[in-house]
This record gives sequence, structure tokens and C-alpha cells, in this order.
Amino acid sequence: MGRGFAQDHGPGEPDPGHRSHISIIGHITDDELRRTLHPSQLTNGFANRFLFVCARRSKVLPEGGSLSDDTVEELGLRLGKAIECARKIGRVERDDDARALWAEMYESLSETRPGVIGAATNRAEAQVLRLSVIYALLDSSSKVSCHHLRAAWEVWRYCEDSVRYALGGSPRDPVIEKLLIAFRAARPKVLTRTEIRDLFSRHLSSTQIRRALDHLEATGAVTRFEVKTAGRSAIGWKAV
Repeated sequence: MGRGFAQDHGPGEPDPGHRSHISIIGHITDDELRRTLHPSQLTNGFANRFLFVCARRSKVLPEGGSLSDDTVEELGLRLGKAIECARKIGRVERDDDARALWAEMYESLSETRPGVIGAATNRAEAQVLRLSVIYALLDSSSKVSCHHLRAAWEVWRYCEDSVRYALGGSPRDPVIEKLLIAFRAARPKVLTRTEIRDLFSRHLSSTQIRRALDHLEATGAVTRFEVKTAGRSAIGWKAV
């Protein structure tokens, strides 16, 4: 993409790449999300840059569903006008009522949330701010009003509920499930790395075990401990 920008502007002209706003829309099942979202992507601020939206089929349509050409054209015209207007708007600010409402919302939105849910939702205030600006611009307004803020808040609440649904339940990865059962059964005992390898009859690689332990640590299910031994200290984990 960087090369594309370089080819689009002439000598001496500023690279328009710095004005780009890139969005990503992806689709995934909750099972696959649990399996592939690495714990480090929860803790390093990657996951909470996305809005997670759960969706399911509401009806069975053997012939499919579609909007009429007139409806599509009308929506396209309305969106086009909003985009054209937004390009002419400079700074977007809240009006006085929205400023007061934002002050009420902000404390709750900026509150740190623990565990995996918190890791995936700890940019709540930034996400609601962006959504409220989008709603204002769709109304061709340079002012964020209370109804824009409330609409943004409701979208965010649904996204937060989606995270809770998709990531807040019990793990579905068989390795994680077996580990979690073992940790809970051993509570309050600490399980060492050797005991964990033995749990899987040493058939799992250290990478697979490490990944599962990372997930359980990131979600707050287990805590790491240093275990004193006659020789070198060992590392162990136990259920919280």
C-alpha cells in the first residue's frame, strides 16, 4: 500500500498516505476466535482496537434476501451526501448538552476492567468517542449532540456484550479445557511444568502447552508462581 501512495503523488508533493484512514471488516466464528486469538493480542492492545459484533441468521431465506434498486440508490445518495459534507467539516466538537453527558459517561467508560473481557474492551471511551463522531457526520453535523452519544453508547454496549458472549465463557480448546480442569482439581496446589507435561503423557509440544498457559494467565484463570526446590527454582501455576 505504501508503494501505491508513492506512485500516486508527484515530485515535491506531500505523500497523501498520512491522511489515510484504514478500516478492517472481518468475519469469524466464536470457536475460531477463541482458538486463534493469542493471549498476547489481548494484552498488547491489538484486540481492543476492534469492535466485536455478534451476529446470527434471523430467518431462513431459500431464495436469499435483497433490497430494491430504489432503496439501494436512495441509501447510496444519502451516504454520498454525508461523505461530501464531512469532507468540508473541520473540527468536530460536542455541544454543551453532549459535553455534560460525556462527562457522566466518561468515568464508567474509562474504568479498567479485569481479565479477558477487560483486555478486549479497555478502549471503551475511545471507541464511543469515534462512534459518536461518525453519527454526527452521518447527520452532516459539525457538532456531536446527545442523541449521537447515546447511539454510540448503545452500539458499544452491544459490542461489549458480544465480547462477553464470545470470549467470556469456558474455553473450547481441548488443551485449555483439560488444563483448567486439572488446575481446579489441584487447587490450591501449584502444578509445575513437569506435572503439566505428564498430564498430557508428554505427547504435547512445549509450544502447545505454553500457548494454553498463556491463555489461562491472560484470562485470569491461573497465576504463575516460583516453586522452591532443592536445586534450581521451578515455575508453576495454580488456579485463581
